[in-house]
Amino acid sequence: MTYLRITQLETFAPMEQQLNIRQLLKEMMGQANIGVLDIIKYSKHVCKRDISFGKQVKLPQNFKTYVFLAAQMANYRCLPMIMKPLNYINMIIGSTLDQMDFKSNYLSMTTQKSTLQYLYQTSKYGYSADNLVYFSIQQSNTTMYLPYFFVFKQQNGSLLIIIRGTVTKADMLTDLDAQIFQLNYKEQSHYFHNGFYQTAFNLITQLKKIGCSLENAEFVGHSMGDAIATICVLLLKIEGFEAKGMAFSPPPSCYLTTCECLEQNLKTYIIEQDPVPELSVYAVRNMIDRIGSIKAKVTKQIKATRDLSSITNQDLFVAGKLFISNKGKWFEVDRHEFSQLSLNINSLLDHLSVKYVLDYCE
Repeated sequence: MTYLRITQLETFAPMEQQLNIRQLLKEMMGQANIGVLDIIKYSKHVCKRDISFGKQVKLPQNFKTYVFLAAQMANYRCLPMIMKPLNYINMIIGSTLDQMDFKSNYLSMTTQKSTLQYLYQTSKYGYSADNLVYFSIQQSNTTMYLPYFFVFKQQNGSLLIIIRGTVTKADMLTDLDAQIFQLNYKEQSHYFHNGFYQTAFNLITQLKKIGCSLENAEFVGHSMGDAIATICVLLLKIEGFEAKGMAFSPPPSCYLTTCECLEQNLKTYIIEQDPVPELSVYAVRNMIDRIGSIKAKVTKQIKATRDLSSITNQDLFVAGKLFISNKGKWFEVDRHEFSQLSLNINSLLDHLSVKYVLDYCE
């Protein structure tokens, strides 16, 4: 199949000035007449997520393998073993201290060791150096839009691309680049989180440069890696490829119409109270407004639900066909269930990739 160059698609770049998240939050909180202490004080009133579950589903056969591959990408120290509470804490602290080092020589010191550790672990699932096609590492942890990913050749000849989530300072800056990027192709328009789109574009470009065959390619990732994978699947779909993906706890990355067109290509799994799939600018704004209403004693509690008529084309959502876990079982769920942010610090544990390792890869 001949490539349709994405660079030749009609595009409209976002504003040159990146979205200032700090300033935006300040404006939101000012309009709602609340401060940081108010958010802490009243957070208990907006910490519960009310989910309407669909039908129960069985996990696909490759779920455990893909969970492991994606989770291990960010947590080389988090190996499947008999875990005790102390080990669990040590894993999180150790992984964080090792990988959140912002020094300029961070990658040169740890990349070699981490890559070997990763390949050693993935070999247990049939993905080893023998079928490793390519891996890309960030050359600078201060340069945005440079994805960290591995490419393996599967038994059926197709490629599996595993993309790492947020680890470095540059990854964080990519997360915060929340301007909207508009991509027009023929009579269709797609809208994306700019940081994720730029990173996905660079990843696809790298794969093409090294001559990868992208027909039937599969993309897997966790968190930010999933958001990037989502957009990669769409870009290849636009070009006529049969790409697909499996996502674990991604943040919102696309407008509603784009999300829905990926339901046949992408399966997205979210653990119980994970708040990251709700982290869009508009969901944050709505949560702040709810806290403001509670502070003003307009109401004692406002549930994290939203009238569908209030959803605009400027909301970012999680793409694909969505599934959520509840008490160890998985259910289909509508993406609108994640259009409101429920603030719960403890629920952040449900987002950690080690949670997937502990629950599904022991």
